[in-house]
Amino acid sequence: MKNIIFLTILTAISLHFIACEDTDEVYLTNTWNYNNPYIEFAYDADSIYFGSSNKQMNMAVHDFKSMFMGLATSKMQEYFKGMEFYSQDSLYFKAQTRKGDTVLIRASYYNDSQYMDININSKDLEKFMGEGARMIPAISFKYSIYQEKLTIFFSEVYIQSIFENQQIQNMILPMIGRSLNPQFDRMPPQAQQNMLNGIQQQLSDIIDRIQKMKIGFVLK
Repeated sequence: MKNIIFLTILTAISLHFIACEDTDEVYLTNTWNYNNPYIEFAYDADSIYFGSSNKQMNMAVHDFKSMFMGLATSKMQEYFKGMEFYSQDSLYFKAQTRKGDTVLIRASYYNDSQYMDININSKDLEKFMGEGARMIPAISFKYSIYQEKLTIFFSEVYIQSIFENQQIQNMILPMIGRSLNPQFDRMPPQAQQNMLNGIQQQLSDIIDRIQKMKIGFVLK
């Protein structure tokens, strides 16, 4: 549970999708299969602290990176299989259900030589992820292509912009509150709000202390 909370806090929205380093116009084509997760992370302290009066957590930065790689390797490859670019503005995310069925999630995209903006079909995503998928906004990634590998990631700037989204906060903060205190839903409304305010402030402080963060995955 501790590891899941930290992963939720620092990736903010979980591991989604896409983006070359040439300055020319770039067209992405064909199918790219999932290979491995990708992370670069630097923090202005040796460890990351987060907690409440009920539960305190302190994780070394190098442990966070190891934890992310371990969880992403075991979990992402279960469900995310790759991407298929079938036109200059449309793609499929290839996913797999727990039963092993293949699912194609439609999305539109726009890319230049460094960035890709993706709008995922909300109905397709909701069928795969449930109602929480409605809150996922358009996603902006950076990307690079090197030695026939497509590396797709988002940075600390994107994490900051996502966290400022009120709908995302309304989804994430109570979830963290319940993780820190199993009695969260039974607390008086004012006590709940005080706890959520404290969580929001701690998350803001953590995000402000991130010096570098690139989180994503590698396709080939």
